[in-house]
Amino acid sequence: MSEFTVHVVDDDASVLEALALLMRLEGFAVRTYSSGRDFLAATLEGAGCVVLDMRLGDMHGLAVLAALKRRGNGMPVIVLTAYGDIPTTVQAMREGARDFLT
Repeated sequence: MSEFTVHVVDDDASVLEALALLMRLEGFAVRTYSSGRDFLAATLEGAGCVVLDMRLGDMHGLAVLAALKRRGNGMPVIVLTAYGDIPTTVQAMREGARDFLT
């Protein structure tokens, strides 16, 4: 059985590093991605979840969610963003996000 992995996607290096450290201190394996394209190009195997920023340098988090949905990836996604609003929250949930944290 594969290890549970937290996939953290954020284009802000300091946020990416801080979240990764926090997850590792809690005992989780962590993979980090500084862009939506890097994340979508990665092979996602085993159990895990995704912590996803909405404003990525190369694409919007909603596009990442839509791509995961098209692929049939059932990995839970938690959106963590400093730029949350109600329409984006609703759209993210429709695209499959499990939670939306501002």
